[in-house]
Amino acid sequence: MSLAVFIQNRKWFVLLAILTVLVLLLFVITRSDFEAAWSLPAGESGNYYEIRISPDGECLLGVKNNRLELFDLKSKQRKWQIDKSFLPAIAWLDNERILAVPSEGTRDLMIYSREEGTLLGKTIYAAGCTDVSCCGELVVGTGGDTLKDFLGFGQPFVLRRADLRGFVCKDADGEVQLILDCDDASGRSITACRIEDDQYRIAVTYDSHCPAKICTLTMTEESGIHGRCPPSIKVDLIQEMAVPDGSRVILSTDGRFLVMLSSDGLSRYDWAGSDYQQKSQFKTPIDVNADGKCLAISPDNHWIACCTGSEVLVLNSTDLRLTGRIRSAAYALCFTPDSRQLAIAQDMGVSAFYME
Repeated sequence: MSLAVFIQNRKWFVLLAILTVLVLLLFVITRSDFEAAWSLPAGESGNYYEIRISPDGECLLGVKNNRLELFDLKSKQRKWQIDKSFLPAIAWLDNERILAVPSEGTRDLMIYSREEGTLLGKTIYAAGCTDVSCCGELVVGTGGDTLKDFLGFGQPFVLRRADLRGFVCKDADGEVQLILDCDDASGRSITACRIEDDQYRIAVTYDSHCPAKICTLTMTEESGIHGRCPPSIKVDLIQEMAVPDGSRVILSTDGRFLVMLSSDGLSRYDWAGSDYQQKSQFKTPIDVNADGKCLAISPDNHWIACCTGSEVLVLNSTDLRLTGRIRSAAYALCFTPDSRQLAIAQDMGVSAFYME
């Protein structure tokens, strides 16, 4: 064998070795401790920064920087899209209707149909909404411009689900309620849970040094609060929690515990009869400034998932024990209604993983 041929073959061998190392490295970086269930491609228009699965588990709603999309999870095909910019504030009002907030104009809370994405109506009272959640008979949100305090900051609001019918809107005294004032901050995120047939609990996280606030809402015809509060809802502020800037607080579906995410990791607080007391911690660096929704509790309250900025962690909710990792950056998380799968929005689209 001539020297030239030997050198040429050696070059190919070195190149092959480099490619092999790169492939193995890519596998290590992207591998998951959980089995893949299904995936949806990101397409040509960017990444999803909020995703929500329908109550029946058959459709996925996703928000990108310039559109709202609905996918059929059986066929893995897109059913429709609305070419308009939306905020990462979407929710399923029920199995047939969707709530979404356009990022332009007055940012009204819009109602769309699941079947074709048809605009069914809107409520002007939630204009300026930055986050929205549905629970039982209530729709709760943050940042409603109509409910600005005297300093001009939008405040959390409550709508009754029964009032969201097409374009029919009652006056503010009959429909919208100012629930948790914060003199120098707007609500950034909100979650709600039903603790009894006629009682709900709500947790609001603000966008500055204002403490997170926990309150109980009681549906009753006998009691009420003066002002903009509907006579059928009584509000009791039960706790204020000091939280670092950028933190997020969410409630379990039964209100028995809440989880706080901060730059230092996760903390679980259990309901102690009159307030929430810290029970356990999981310390790890988390990029709280990353875009998207980075914390989720499964509907059965068994799993907690969070994005650190470089990977997704899944923990057992009881003691915050790390169950596994999905080694990929993610922009948003959501569990399926049966809690068996976790869907994450990644650079390459949406992927779902079996929890067991």
